[in-house]
Amino acid sequence: MQKRWKLTALMLAVLCLACGCTQSPSRQERNAKLLAYFEGLGFTCEVSPLADAQPEREVPIYNATVWQRLLLNGEHELLLYFDESNRADYHLSRLDREAWPHAARFGLRFLLVYPGEDEAVVAALEGIEND
Repeated sequence: MQKRWKLTALMLAVLCLACGCTQSPSRQERNAKLLAYFEGLGFTCEVSPLADAQPEREVPIYNATVWQRLLLNGEHELLLYFDESNRADYHLSRLDREAWPHAARFGLRFLLVYPGEDEAVVAALEGIEND
């Protein structure tokens, strides 16, 4: 009887470990909802790693290697940061708003920063609703 309990406990432990090892979504899958938001407003979107185009670019936190470039309509560049630990709200609250006046979070993980002044892009950032 005790062997059966040990075997059951071992099988439960293996099952729990197997369930916890799910694959993380790809960058494209992570960005899908964000891109759908901007595309729903009529923008075309193109995402690329920021460091590929501008490795020394000044960014609000960390360095350019962790940021992506979100290009709207081929001309309006937003900086996009994905935080693995759901701290976009924290990063947004600590942002130097004089240096980065147009910024928003999308969900718990995305931080968007827009250094430009296009009214439609600024309105799109301000229109992001988060729970």
